[in-house]
Amino acid sequence: MAISLASINLKCLKNVKICYENGECIEKRLIVCDSFLKRLKGMLFERKPIKENVYLIIPCNSIHTFFMAYPIDVIFLEKSGDVLSFSNVEPFRVKSEKKAFAVLEGIDLINKNNKVVAIDFLC
Repeated sequence: MAISLASINLKCLKNVKICYENGECIEKRLIVCDSFLKRLKGMLFERKPIKENVYLIIPCNSIHTFFMAYPIDVIFLEKSGDVLSFSNVEPFRVKSEKKAFAVLEGIDLINKNNKVVAIDFLC
């Protein structure tokens, strides 16, 4: 069971572990975007993707990739921290999930043959 994103101490978060249907997990550095300016920026000005970083945009239920130089992976999360949906989003697109409370953005987060089943936030 995932931890509630509404009650978690965002300042202590350092990493995120993304687990897949086949049991494989990856761990990446977490960057929390919890203010208006941080949410607005997200990955926008990263000219080269930094594969080790994942951005937690919170609160958020919609993202855009306008002016992005590359596609990104997004994982929409419920307030409980459970995965709602995930997809790869090409530049100059908008993606939203009505029930989402937060979004993870990054590179190489999803695999077409491997469903994302759990997210663990690590301090």
